This record gives sequence, C-alpha cells and structure tokens, in this order.
Amino acid sequence: MTRRTFLQRTVQLMLGLGITQYLPASWQQALAAARPRPALPPADGFQALVFCDSQCGGSYSTWHDTLASAWERFPQASFFTDIGDLADNGEDDWQWEQFLNVLRPFADAHPFRPVMGNHECYGQDWKNCLPKKYLASFNFPENGTVQFHGYFYAFEQPPVQFVALNTQMLELDEFFGQGKLLNAQLLWLKRLLRQKRQPWTVVLMHKDILAYDEYQPGSGSSGSFSDTGRAFLPTLQKLGVDLILTGHMHTYRRRGPLEGWSTGKKGPLCLMSGPAGNQCYTVPSDPLDLAAAPQPTEPNYLILTARPKELTVTCLTVSGLEIDSITLKKAGQT
Repeated sequence: MTRRTFLQRTVQLMLGLGITQYLPASWQQALAAARPRPALPPADGFQALVFCDSQCGGSYSTWHDTLASAWERFPQASFFTDIGDLADNGEDDWQWEQFLNVLRPFADAHPFRPVMGNHECYGQDWKNCLPKKYLASFNFPENGTVQFHGYFYAFEQPPVQFVALNTQMLELDEFFGQGKLLNAQLLWLKRLLRQKRQPWTVVLMHKDILAYDEYQPGSGSSGSFSDTGRAFLPTLQKLGVDLILTGHMHTYRRRGPLEGWSTGKKGPLCLMSGPAGNQCYTVPSDPLDLAAAPQPTEPNYLILTARPKELTVTCLTVSGLEIDSITLKKAGQT
C-alpha cells in the first residue's frame, strides 16, 4: 500500500469516527493534503453526481458509503442520479426499504433523479413483473403518455438536456406487447430532441450499448453491440446526442465517439460506470473500450461538470482513485 493510499483510507476512517482533531498537527496537515479537494462549482454551469447499480447483497452500507463519500467531496453538486438497479430486487420489501433508508437523507437535501433498471422489474420469485414499488416511490416529470408514466422522462439543467430512457424491453414487453415500450420512446425522443433548447444532450439509461459477456436474445449471441445498443444507438446518433451514461455491467468503460458502429470523429461518447453497491464483477474487454477500470471494479461514481462549451466526466472510486476523466468540447472550441 502506498503512503498516499494509506493516508486516503485513514482520512475516511478518521472522518467516520470523528476523531481527526485528536491527531498530532503534522498528521492533520498530511491528512488534509491527502484528502481529495472538491472542484469549484462552475459559474455558468453545474455539477452532478452519477451512480448506478446500487443494489447490495446483505447490508446496504456500501451504498451509504458511496453516497457519503461522493457528497463529501462534491457538496456543491446540483443533483444526483442512480441509473438503474437501485435495489437487488425491486419488489422485495426488505431490499427496497434498505435502499430507501440510505437514500432519504441525501434525497431530502439534494434533488434525486432515478432511472429504472432490470432489477426494478423482478418480483420476489425473480420472474419479470411490473415495477410497482419503483413507480410508487418517486415523482416523475410527464412524458406525454399515461401507460408509460415514470418509465422514461426528460428534464433540463442548463446547459444540458437530460433524457432518462428505459432499457427494460426484455423484462416488460410481455406486459405491454412486443416493441410498444421501445417504439413509444423512439417517437417521444424524436419529438423531444428536435425542439431541444440546451447546448448539450445527455442520455441516462441502465443497460449498456455493448453486450460484453451477457447473452442477447435479440442477436442470439454475446459480445459486440447489445440488444439495447442496436435498439437505441442509431436514433441517438441521428438526433445529435453528446453523451450516453449507462451501468448494468458493474464496471467502468469509455467508448467513442461512436460513428455508426465504430469509433469515429463524431457521435456520442458512451461511458459505463458502477457499481455503487457491493456487487462487484469481472467483465471482459471489448475492442471498442478506450479506458477501463481494474477488474473486479470497486464501488465508484461519476462527477459530471457541465458548462455551455464543455462537458467533463470523471470516474472516482470510493477510496479516492481516479479511474478516468474525459472532456467534450463543442465543435469549434479549443
């Protein structure tokens, strides 16, 4: 263990115990130097915290620690989001209560934007079900539909238009009819983004654009683009989306810009992150990966800094390791 890592972990322990004032002055100075310093909030933009896959096996203490660590470092963030798989089982009372008990103090103090994941659509028998507890737990902006209220939505935080999509066609088509959820979103997206009023468009959705080692019923294979990627990516590219943030695979990967089905000079940047809970997996690589976290990946989150002419996204672990950072600039900006 390096001295810096030791000091960072000591920071977390001492802060948690509330006893840093009892350390010698030299230690307090060293701890202060090692402690991550939050970025200043931009004068003409905002910062947001992005979490995903907060589901936990057993105690939800890891979810709490991830939230607490992020908000301690970035107290100036304007809001936070959890991009799906909030609880391990969306209809299990104990799981849902544990997730919400951790969430409430933070959501009471900061606006929270949830996104539906596949685990929100599992009943206690682990069969597909409608996400009743998820829908009943939050207030969602209107999306112009009655049938799909809460399933997908949009909101603005200048200079960004955020779009929360639903990737749970595999779990939900049996209840709504084949293709109805996807087609409703694609029509809504086209209407929404043709009238966009913000310089940037950021999409939040749970399942990733790539399959990695997860079998895809639509293509009958694993690897390459996922069923979700094939369903949404052409439309998102055509509509000029700048950034796509996903989860689901419980690791960090950076891909893009994606022009068609390969890396190009234009098109959306696609970042996958997580987990924010204690479910840590090993995920194989893909030829499109440009940056990746160590495997298995420890709990992590994103800090998004948005300004009219640039977007910066940084992935940080709870222990303070910076996995990756990338800045997007509008065309013509240097």
